[in-house]
Amino acid sequence: SAFIFAKFHCQADASLAFKTLQQQLDETGFEISDITRQWNYIEGIISKKENHQNYQVFNDARSQFYQDHFSKNGYPAATGIGMKVGGVLIDYIAIKGNNVINIPIDNPAQIPAHKYHQDCLMGLPTGDRKTTPKFERGRYVSLYGEEIVFVSGTAAITGEKTANPGDVEQQTRLTIENI
Repeated sequence: SAFIFAKFHCQADASLAFKTLQQQLDETGFEISDITRQWNYIEGIISKKENHQNYQVFNDARSQFYQDHFSKNGYPAATGIGMKVGGVLIDYIAIKGNNVINIPIDNPAQIPAHKYHQDCLMGLPTGDRKTTPKFERGRYVSLYGEEIVFVSGTAAITGEKTANPGDVEQQTRLTIENI
């Protein structure tokens, strides 16, 4: 495919996207830990080059950026979205303030993505080991009397494994159940 790109391209794109995100947060007075919802657009998300999958390369860059910033209240709700061109783009919502309730939501039928085992992660690591996708299945937010639930991108996952491979109808049903 013309859209497969080397791990170093994805790694550089992800690093630049997170550097830009940090600059925006700094300019607006928000912290990394204020990110509540994040959409990650990744060129060739499941493409591999030399056994480095772009989504895994992105996850490694995200883990490096997040470090321990979300250790107190969980990760953002997030979605990884593949695209044919464009490198790595990040869209997000950051929330902070007094009297804000902002808590993670788990799905008991799914292992939290940030706790996946190494054998579930695709491709080679960019460092010593592959890092898990750092997101919660959802987040509940209450702000100024308004309530919202941010649902992460999800799929036909039970536990930490893809269910019903090749059966689009059953995968769609399970995805809806998961949501």
